[in-house]
Amino acid sequence: MSAYVKKIQFKLHESYGNPLRVVTKPPYEITETGWGEFEIIIKIFFIDPNERPVSNISLCKQKREHLVSEPL
Repeated sequence: MSAYVKKIQFKLHESYGNPLRVVTKPPYEITETGWGEFEIIIKIFFIDPNERPVSNISLCKQKREHLVSEPL
């Protein structure tokens, strides 16, 4: 993928500090902590200047994790 992708831009919810994030190297991901669910706008920019950027909207859902210290 890195042979074609120049960068990927992630636009997070405005409540995050620096909500516009740019990743220029694989694995093209960001990690944040928070609460709630919101839409993330993901924009892919290509190395080839003839290719226009592609945008996608993804719903960021809260991941549920449970830690059990003793058997139930």
